[in-house]
Amino acid sequence: MFRIASDNNIVYADSMYNMFPWLGPWINNLTCLKKSMADTKMEVTELVRDLKETLNPQMCRGFVDSFLVQKQILEESGNMDSLYHDNNQVFSVTNLFSAGTDTTGITLRWGLLLMAKYPHIQDQVQEEISRVIGSRQPLVEDRKNLPYTDAVIHETQRLANFVSMSIPHTTSRDVTFQGYFIKKGTSVIPLLTSVLQDDSEWESPHTFNPSHFLDEQGLFVKMDAFMAFSAGISCEVALLGVELQTCGSHTLQHTPLRHQS
Repeated sequence: MFRIASDNNIVYADSMYNMFPWLGPWINNLTCLKKSMADTKMEVTELVRDLKETLNPQMCRGFVDSFLVQKQILEESGNMDSLYHDNNQVFSVTNLFSAGTDTTGITLRWGLLLMAKYPHIQDQVQEEISRVIGSRQPLVEDRKNLPYTDAVIHETQRLANFVSMSIPHTTSRDVTFQGYFIKKGTSVIPLLTSVLQDDSEWESPHTFNPSHFLDEQGLFVKMDAFMAFSAGISCEVALLGVELQTCGSHTLQHTPLRHQS
């Protein structure tokens, strides 16, 4: 399933089908994408079915179990028209595989390469991790005490910008933007590069500079221009931040990285 999700991301990465949907019938990759999506749906359906057969409402093993339990509770109460239905569950699990694997992996690879290229920044990250965490396993709760590490993670996401066009969004109301009227329901594809590398928002937009996310006291600051996951509401931001913090901290805690010229 991870392989299929990765293949889908490679085919879909340039957002070509979002921008030029009429090209679909003439592009071979679209057929591969549709087949991969069908295979993924079949595998996820089988996974959910297997977990459902061994479900214990008193001991949830993960997302699928929690979803099934909530679905069962709602149905027993007579609510048959909720978001907790089979189709939504299959697509939710599919999204976790397709959007939650490559994003973390690619960002970590960018981070490791940048740490090897900028050893003085890596040294500061390792010093902070050593001082705050020591030799124990990194915890989610450590994030608030690792401002420099958090800044490095955010700066990695900003500079990498590997999903610059993401997926289409829809305007929720009529709006006028820079003199152009955009009607409610219009499909919009945000170009994140215009924000993540905006000269008016970042001191040095084209260089790796963790201080973009630090105040004068060295504390982490959230930047409005940081839109690594496109515009709108998204739960991925918090989830990926936790994954990057724990995985990245654990790696740098034990493995010094150096660039070989």
